[in-house]
Amino acid sequence: MKSGWTARLAQSRGLPNLGIGGTLVTALISSILADRSVEAVCIILSFGAHAYFSERVRLSDWKHSIGLLSNGQVLPGPLIFLFVPGLLVMWAALILTTEFIAGLLTALLKRCAPWATYVCRCIGGIALLGFATWVYVRGGALIHPIPLSALIGGLVLLWKGAGRPLFRRV
Repeated sequence: MKSGWTARLAQSRGLPNLGIGGTLVTALISSILADRSVEAVCIILSFGAHAYFSERVRLSDWKHSIGLLSNGQVLPGPLIFLFVPGLLVMWAALILTTEFIAGLLTALLKRCAPWATYVCRCIGGIALLGFATWVYVRGGALIHPIPLSALIGGLVLLWKGAGRPLFRRV
C-alpha cells in the first residue's frame, strides 16, 4: 500500500504539494540558488572564507569554463569535478525542501481561516515578483526563463491570493 504522498505523486503531474506550475517555478528559481551556494562552498574550501567574503572571488563563467575564477586563478582539480554533481545534489535538495515546506504550509493553513491562505499566497506572490525585479535590475534578459517564471508565478499567486476573493460571485 502506498503512503499518502506517494499515491498523490503517482496521480499528479509534478510534485503533489507544488503542482506542475509550482514545480516548474521551483526548479528554475532553485537552480540559481543551488549554483550560488555550490560556488560559495567551492571557493571557501579552496581559498578560505576571506577570498569569498572580503575579496569577492567568484566563478567567472561556470557554463563555459567551470574552474576559472574572477581573479584569474583556477579552482583545484578535485573541486572542478565535484562542482556539477554538487550542483545537482543541492538543486534536488532545494526542490525537495520546497515540496516539504509546501506540504507543511498546506497542512497548517487547512486548520486556519480561509483569509490566512489568501494572505500567504499574496506574500509568496510579492516575494516572487521581488525576486524577478531583483534579477531584472541586475541586468537579466527579459525573456530568460528564470525571472520570467518568477514573474508569472508571482502574478498567478497574487491573483489566487487577492483576485479570486475580490472578484468571485457571492
